[in-house]
Amino acid sequence: MESIKNKIKDKTSQILKYTMIISNLKNEVSNLEKERYLLCDHKLEYEIITSGPYREYGYVCNNCGYSTKYIV
Repeated sequence: MESIKNKIKDKTSQILKYTMIISNLKNEVSNLEKERYLLCDHKLEYEIITSGPYREYGYVCNNCGYSTKYIV
């Protein structure tokens, strides 16, 4: 019975450890995407950004993939 409790504790701690690793990786990816957006020399083109019966159009950057519906 004690060994089962220890295994449960170990697996729970592993789950928490991996959850933190995933969270940190998501943050790193988000920061890299922000950096890519800021460093990009945007070349926006007007094209379809959604599919289906009610298509929406917007501006999409050919270099980094950033999209927006409106340009100021």
